[in-house]
Amino acid sequence: MPVPAPIPLGGPHVPGDDLPRERTYHCDAPVFSCATAEGGRYVLAGDSQSSIYCFDAAGTGLWKLGTGCGSAYSMRYHDERLYVVTTSGHLACIDASEPAIRAAEVVQCVEDHGRLRIQVLSPGYRRDWAVQFPKGIREVGGRYVVTEVREAGRGGFHRAFGDIRRLR
Repeated sequence: MPVPAPIPLGGPHVPGDDLPRERTYHCDAPVFSCATAEGGRYVLAGDSQSSIYCFDAAGTGLWKLGTGCGSAYSMRYHDERLYVVTTSGHLACIDASEPAIRAAEVVQCVEDHGRLRIQVLSPGYRRDWAVQFPKGIREVGGRYVVTEVREAGRGGFHRAFGDIRRLR
């Protein structure tokens, strides 16, 4: 029986591996599975830490959520739903419709006269208003996804509500 050739330290060469990449999607852990919506409108990925990510066609991270039932070992997008089979043996269906995907809001940290301020990037909000946001996690240039942004009761600024997740 022939002995296989050793694999170089960089791993096996995959034909086409030297081709330019169109996009890179940044996740926090190794990705087990991925799927796309029709026409590549959204790219969805499941990592080894039980998280699912959603990216738009340009590669911008829109949200990240925990499955609550294991890592998505296999996934398929069909009819605005994401079906995943997890490492713990569950079959889960996730609403991946346009309204569900766009439900989260994106904000960004900017430096303004030596102070760190948060501005809403999502459409439909006043860009000249600051967002009340925890100071301990602000980083210049950092982009975050929040569950909801509301106008403050007394006006003049927004408030972030719900989960806050940093986009990479």
